[in-house]
Formats: sequence, C-alpha cells, structure tokens
Amino acid sequence: MEMNLIEKFDVKLKNTSETFPHQVEVYEELIEAADPSITALLASQHLGPRQYRLSDGRKLKPLSDTKFIIESTGEELHQL
Repeated sequence: MEMNLIEKFDVKLKNTSETFPHQVEVYEELIEAADPSITALLASQHLGPRQYRLSDGRKLKPLSDTKFIIESTGEELHQL
C-alpha cells in the first residue's frame, strides 16, 4: 500500500493558543487501476483512504475536519 503525503498543517492543543510543536501530516492511499489514466484521475481527486499523523510519527484519530486526538495520549488538537 503506497501512501502519498497530500497536506500538512499546524495545530494547537485544545484550550491553548500556542502552536503545537509538530504539524499534522495527511497521507492518502494511492488507488491503482488497470488504466494509468484512471489511477491519475483518482489521485488528483483525493479519493483514497486517509491517515493522519503528527510529523513525529504519532497516529491521530480525526474527530472532524479540524479536530484530532493523539491516539497514544488522548490529547485533543485543533487545526489553526
């Protein structure tokens, strides 16, 4: 399974105004089709499953488009 980095953004801990020291990285699984032009179309439309991680590698669970939980600690992060 090949994952492509498609987005990075800054976050803060819930109830603080300080930027968290690690960015959120959004990875998307590359969906491959028999026809390379279909694979390119799917990739350009970001249709594959997504994974969210901090830049230090910790996994995130999305609560919404702008809120995430660090799976290992339970801390809530909000997108800036």
